[in-house]
Amino acid sequence: MVLDSHKKTILLVEDEAIIALAEKQMLQKAGYEVIHAVSGEKAVRCAADDNSEIDLVLMDIDLGRGIDGTEAALQILRLRDVPIVFLSSHTEQDYVEKTDRISSYGYVVKNSGEMVLLRSITMAFRLHSANRELRRSNAAISGAERRYRLLFENLTAGYALHEMIYDDSGKAVDYRFLDVNPCFERITGLKAGEIIGKTVKEILPETEQYWIDTYDRVVKTGESLSYENYSRELDRYYEVWAFLHDSGQFAVVTSDISERRRAEERLRQQKEYLATTLDAIGDAVISTDRNAKILTMNPVAQNLTGWPLEQARGKALSMVFPIENARTGAVADDPAETVIRNNRTIELDNHTALVSRDGRRLQIADSAAPIRDEKGAVEGVVLVFRDVTEQYRVSREIEDTKNYLESVVESVQEGISVLNDDLTIDRVNSTTYTWFPGESDFTGRKCYSAFRGLTTPCPGCPVLRCFASGKPEMSELQGYAGSPVEWIEAFAYPIIDEETGRVEKVVEFKRDITARKRTELDLREREEEFRAIFENNHAVMLLIDPEDGSIVNANPAACRYYGWDLETLRGMNISRINTLSPEEIAAEMERARTYRKTYFDFRHRRADGSVRNVQVFSGPVKQRGRSLLYSLVYDATEQGMT
Repeated sequence: MVLDSHKKTILLVEDEAIIALAEKQMLQKAGYEVIHAVSGEKAVRCAADDNSEIDLVLMDIDLGRGIDGTEAALQILRLRDVPIVFLSSHTEQDYVEKTDRISSYGYVVKNSGEMVLLRSITMAFRLHSANRELRRSNAAISGAERRYRLLFENLTAGYALHEMIYDDSGKAVDYRFLDVNPCFERITGLKAGEIIGKTVKEILPETEQYWIDTYDRVVKTGESLSYENYSRELDRYYEVWAFLHDSGQFAVVTSDISERRRAEERLRQQKEYLATTLDAIGDAVISTDRNAKILTMNPVAQNLTGWPLEQARGKALSMVFPIENARTGAVADDPAETVIRNNRTIELDNHTALVSRDGRRLQIADSAAPIRDEKGAVEGVVLVFRDVTEQYRVSREIEDTKNYLESVVESVQEGISVLNDDLTIDRVNSTTYTWFPGESDFTGRKCYSAFRGLTTPCPGCPVLRCFASGKPEMSELQGYAGSPVEWIEAFAYPIIDEETGRVEKVVEFKRDITARKRTELDLREREEEFRAIFENNHAVMLLIDPEDGSIVNANPAACRYYGWDLETLRGMNISRINTLSPEEIAAEMERARTYRKTYFDFRHRRADGSVRNVQVFSGPVKQRGRSLLYSLVYDATEQGMT
């Protein structure tokens, strides 16, 4: 957790991109702002920037070419008083000793786990805060002992100084209390006057050996350690940061985390209660993580899928829960991935079948919902489903007895036709007749003859395609002769026999899209006008995607001015031309996109290497539904930048 009320900023120095991305996401999730530097040199430059706020440096030791992490740390400490926690895969003692001589705020071995790293950072902040308080006290109060005591007694964390005790064989057997602060007394219940000068075995005879062994490691290796542990005699959980104080001596900064651990225990009990409830309900329940990997399954889900939980845990949902269209056999989308992608609850389509591990095909009803964290981000999915094979069979029998045209509502203001596989008309709705004045009955006639007076099927007929594919098909067609409808949009939907899977009939919906087509034609004409202006204008013009800065298009004047051909310009990013940093370019494009700024003074680089002062007028423009920036560029080199 972040110690201060304001958000802490961590400078992460890591040259491996994948590791850096994972560490950055972890730190951001923990509430920190993160600045990433890929090399020691960049980290030093960042520290030298007075405008950058850095509260802690998380430093990898091996940084590839250039200076390593220890040298970068030394240079940073000359610039700033900031805690540095080293993060490395090295566990050799000489590495630990080398870093400890630079900064003793922490040395964390990679892959030690998220909790260890975050606790190390937390303790580093606390220790640095304590050291900073101590330095301020040293400057304000005369006398080393008074300065030390003031800080010591006012620390908000428990602080204790100990001396390790060894037997004749050199084994650590005990440690002595040399000093404790008031906070340590409060969180342990041990009073300074009763424990100073005594050993822990004298005060707490049943002290567990792991406390002594851990502190012995600190004294012998000089390694600072952060951990959580339970004291049976005090019946409390503590978070401890232990570090070497002097030869044979170590200090600990301690926090009482008993309440947190008890809360975690309550949460565990709640999870057990939830698990018991899920085991008892009749529906199948599966939960996944944010990567659609299975976490839990109740017994019903294990029975329906054929997968025991111990074998399914960690596997992709699509492997354990393979679903398909019961009619076509087409593989259905993974519901967990769909929920994660769209961040909303979904229900499976009708006719969804689960293929269990033993080959059973079960008709299921299903819903999937996101599991969100306190910030609303999806951190998993819960899937609830049940076997409705029998209900589905009964429902299908009932549906088969209905008139297949009951769904065709006469009030629909679209032309609807039901067609047989030989393209004879089975039925049309009343709207269709309004398009053909004088006609009263199309039943039994070929659709292409009745509607268009043709002797063969219409080219691109969506109905024929629907019969062939068994899937919905769509076409835009010209209207009918003598009808006010100039253009129609035809949708063909199959009526499939549930037993054979054969398309028996097709329902065709025809929508009047005359107004839309006219609008599209008008839009096309406008785009042609824009293209003509763009291509033939003597001014330099660029179309830029504000999302990533890629150049979408450039007119001939731009090609001549910059010295690149059109294909090259279209493959470039504006950052290759604009001398500003990518971050500055992105900020300026955002201002242009939101109309906060339309005029800009830039320096643009050309193909011959020359850099010119330019004035740019830029604003948003829509191209085929895509939001772009339309920029006019004028050379201002001779007149100077204003």
